[in-house]
Amino acid sequence: TQEFPNAEVVVRDPKSLTERPPAPPPEATDVPVPGRRKILVSCTGAKCPVAEGKTVAAEDLYTGDAVKDAKRASKKADAEIGVIISAKHGVLDPKQQVKPYDQKLPKSEKEALKIVSGEEQLNKFVDLMKRGGIPEEVYLHGSKMYRLLFNNLIERAMNKQLLPQIRVVEPKHKDKNARHAGRA
Repeated sequence: TQEFPNAEVVVRDPKSLTERPPAPPPEATDVPVPGRRKILVSCTGAKCPVAEGKTVAAEDLYTGDAVKDAKRASKKADAEIGVIISAKHGVLDPKQQVKPYDQKLPKSEKEALKIVSGEEQLNKFVDLMKRGGIPEEVYLHGSKMYRLLFNNLIERAMNKQLLPQIRVVEPKHKDKNARHAGRA
C-alpha cells in the first residue's frame, strides 16, 4: 500500500479496501469497520527515562525505531497503534501503565510463543482489537519473531471465532535485513 511502501499484503480476507470513512465510534464492536486500520507493534530495547518506581504508558515507554516508525505510519495511514507486544508482559494496551524493564525476546520460536500463550493473553488481544471497532486491516510492525507472535494471536482468535477474517499487511524485507530484529 502507499502508506507502507515496504510491505506486502497477506490476504486473509478477499475484500479490498476502498475510501476510508470517518473515524468510527469508540465503542467495541464484533464486526469489522470498513476502512478501519490498526498497527500492531513490538516493544523496543530503547526506553524513555522513568523515575524509580514510576510507570508510563506503554506507547510512551518504548522509544526505539519500531515504535517511532509505527507512530509516523499511524499518522500517515489514518491508523492507530492498537496493540504492543512486550517481551516481558506479552500483550499490552498502548495506554497501559508499565514500569521500565530490560528483557529480550527469547530466540527460539517455542519460547517466544509462551509470551502470548494462554486465554488471558488471547482475550486481552481480542478486546484491544475490538476497541473502536474491529479493523478491516492490520499492519504488523516489528521483527520476524514479533510478527510470528501477532500472527499466532490473530490465527487463534479467528480459529475460535473471536475475530472475523482480517487483512494482514507485513513488511517485505527479510528478517536478517530488518532494522528492528532482535530488539525487545
